[in-house]
Amino acid sequence: MAIHPDFYPCTSPISAQELAQLAEVTFVSGDGTLMVSGAAHPSEASAGHVVLAASDDYMAQCQNLTSCVIITKQDLSAAAPETCTILVAQNPRLAFAKALQHLYATSPTPRLAKSAKISSSAQIGKNAVIGPLTIIGPNVVIGDDVVIGAHCVIDAHCHIGDRSQIGDQVMMQSSRLGKDVKIAPQTVIGKEGFGFEMTDNGAVRLPHLGLVTIDDGANVGSHCTIDRGVLGDTKIGAHAMLDNHIHIAHNVVIGKNTLILAQTGIAGSAEIGENCIIGAQVGVKDHVSIASGSVILSGSKVTKTLDNKGTYAGFPAQPAKQHWREQVALRKLSHQK
Repeated sequence: MAIHPDFYPCTSPISAQELAQLAEVTFVSGDGTLMVSGAAHPSEASAGHVVLAASDDYMAQCQNLTSCVIITKQDLSAAAPETCTILVAQNPRLAFAKALQHLYATSPTPRLAKSAKISSSAQIGKNAVIGPLTIIGPNVVIGDDVVIGAHCVIDAHCHIGDRSQIGDQVMMQSSRLGKDVKIAPQTVIGKEGFGFEMTDNGAVRLPHLGLVTIDDGANVGSHCTIDRGVLGDTKIGAHAMLDNHIHIAHNVVIGKNTLILAQTGIAGSAEIGENCIIGAQVGVKDHVSIASGSVILSGSKVTKTLDNKGTYAGFPAQPAKQHWREQVALRKLSHQK
């Protein structure tokens, strides 16, 4: 659980008081001038480390620490050792995340790899980083402070907004990304979708002439596939979070702040509302919609529109309480002689 300094070096030590301001937490007690040079689990922390203690168990592991910074909750702060500096947050986990972002911020040196192939008509923003053997097509627009990894293909006319990060071996076609978007390695965005008409002579593919749009702050994991629209666009809302191994078919719309877990498949023209949570291995039928704020439990299959906000489970997906009642009834029947 230790942070290996060779892979994740601390950007630069900062004082506990400065860290409190950056993490937006309340300084309670201790030495505000204590220099923080890294983070660690309470069981492995040493002087100069910041630790997270958001539960009684973790606070108990902090009792032997000295000259550390502890981020915790108000009701746990009284149990913290006097030998440490104490920072209190309403959401300690969020505060710890902000602390890590500042302690381990990555600042790549602005560069364009010599082996990258960049079209003369592409627009490259200031401080952009483009990795080895990456291909940037004609009329691509890349914003300021964008980082693009190695072996990527960014096809003609794609747009990538400021501060976005594109992982290694990503392929993009017919796509427009907002600002602060993150795409993990080996994801494909904007490929032609699975649309065709069958004839006696075989399948005739339906051309896909739309785009993929991904709004500001969205995050797409590794090995995802997001197909472009047939005529309109496939849309991923702002700050949506997609896990690994997810398939988004053509003309799907995903609302802002929605979370989708791994191995989920969403069929064409389905619409997911805002602030939803879609569990792992969920299947969503084409042309259905899911109300904003809904939770679809892992393994469920959504076969019809869910108009009302709620928690759903099963195949077909139905209100979770009803699903569990039916499961109990079935188990009772199976035990009857």
